[in-house]
Amino acid sequence: MTQDNLFELIQSLSPSEKRFFSQNGGKEDSNHIRLFKLISGMKSLNEKKLKKEFPKNLSWEKGNLYKIILKVMRHYPKEDSIYSEIREIIWDAQFLIEKGLPEQSLDLIEKGKKLALQYQRSSDLLELNRLYQISLMQTKPKKLSEKTDIMEEERKIASERIKEENHYSGIYLHLQNLSREQSTLPTIEEKIALQKKYEDILPDTSAFVSFRGKFSYLLAKKYLNQLIGKTDMVYEYTKAIKEHWEQNQHILNEENFLYAGSLYNYMVACLLNGKVENIPIVIEQIEKMKPKTDMEKKLIFNYLFQIKYIYLMNLGEFEQAKNFFLAAEKDIFKVDLDSQTKVNRFINLAIVLFIFSDIHDAIRWI
Repeated sequence: MTQDNLFELIQSLSPSEKRFFSQNGGKEDSNHIRLFKLISGMKSLNEKKLKKEFPKNLSWEKGNLYKIILKVMRHYPKEDSIYSEIREIIWDAQFLIEKGLPEQSLDLIEKGKKLALQYQRSSDLLELNRLYQISLMQTKPKKLSEKTDIMEEERKIASERIKEENHYSGIYLHLQNLSREQSTLPTIEEKIALQKKYEDILPDTSAFVSFRGKFSYLLAKKYLNQLIGKTDMVYEYTKAIKEHWEQNQHILNEENFLYAGSLYNYMVACLLNGKVENIPIVIEQIEKMKPKTDMEKKLIFNYLFQIKYIYLMNLGEFEQAKNFFLAAEKDIFKVDLDSQTKVNRFINLAIVLFIFSDIHDAIRWI
């Protein structure tokens, strides 16, 4: 673990999360609580101050505190999340089995399996299936053969979904990496070769067994068409991805950050295809989202910030773009964006200010 990992972890905690750890992390005079409070009060890491307070084994103390924070924060009350509920069911069932109470775990596991099937959490379903089998073997209930047949069908469903998800996500990630390296291929011959290569790997189909398999397939198609320069098809596939999410509202509600990213890609495709009239309503959709985690807050803020800027600049509404930036100035610092993203935002604002000949303010942001 590098020296900065612990500091970054503590700084990422919200005030309520810090209070929770202070109250549940151990005795107030313990070394790890003392170290936690010391680092919490730092705006930047002061290694000399830490060494003064902990002259012996500082590296070990930091590593120990890091592990304790992760352990304690597993129990921090989360926003309503089905995914968290499924994971908690797995932990609780495992605990009951280890305590020699497998019969108490059966109803709990049944509930978890229903949720895992509904929300297509295939790996969780396999783990719940495994725990259910252990409990059944120890309790020997009636209709055992019927229950084992159900388990076999669940394993088959989960395995097929995982196979499809892995297949298409691997293709999508490969194409995404290619698109990041170069937005379009330089020659017609290379475009033709790429299209031919993926004809068999990404055939036109509507047959899918999993939500995430279809999602990754559509993403792969989107990136493939982006690479070969077919912007009209990029639009069609980003639209299809948007509709795929909206047809699966229960999963959408659990994965808002991925849906927001899909909406952002759709809006960019709208801009590239002269369909700017579709953008305001999609911006409104993102603005209504209620992020559950810090990651979601960052991503949603960033998507909104970027697309509003591009949209206003595309319309030639430079004054609105300027006012939008100035109104969001506090949020740029309030939301914990990475340094590169902040730099990009500052450059965007400087360009708008330069257009208005606000040279002094443009220089300030540069």
